[in-house]
Amino acid sequence: MKKIYQRSHIFYTNVKKLFSEFEDISKLKKWFYLHDYLRTKITSDFTEGGTYSVETFLKDGTKFSWMGTYLEIEQDRHIEYSWNDSDVRNSTVKLDFTSLSDNRTNLQVSHEIFPNNMTMLEHKSIWDTVLLHLDDLVDNPALVLYNKDDYDDLGSYY
Repeated sequence: MKKIYQRSHIFYTNVKKLFSEFEDISKLKKWFYLHDYLRTKITSDFTEGGTYSVETFLKDGTKFSWMGTYLEIEQDRHIEYSWNDSDVRNSTVKLDFTSLSDNRTNLQVSHEIFPNNMTMLEHKSIWDTVLLHLDDLVDNPALVLYNKDDYDDLGSYY
């Protein structure tokens, strides 16, 4: 049986602003990280057929990474991309944005094809964490969740 993580979350912002948090890498870097004590480096070519990568570094230099290709992008409505990491190959993430009002947007996250329940729960933890960060940032855009230098100067961390 195919393992799928699904989550729906309402953000108190308009659909254009929420979508821009995914398409603009300078915004994405502010909330798409796992923990404050980890360093994260993100690259993204947000176009259909473009690629992205996320690298997370522990203080001892251990690296965890995932990457993929943007498969479908429908402005302010839908993003679909592949997700590949050490545990998951050719998984698919679908993000569907639905405007509920001028200042409320529902985001439906679907992450498909996990080899087992444990791997699905690990990825659920990733999604729960980054969506919490995004929610905090949407509620308070001036909030500094993660220092820009933490992404750009990984060498000084070690």
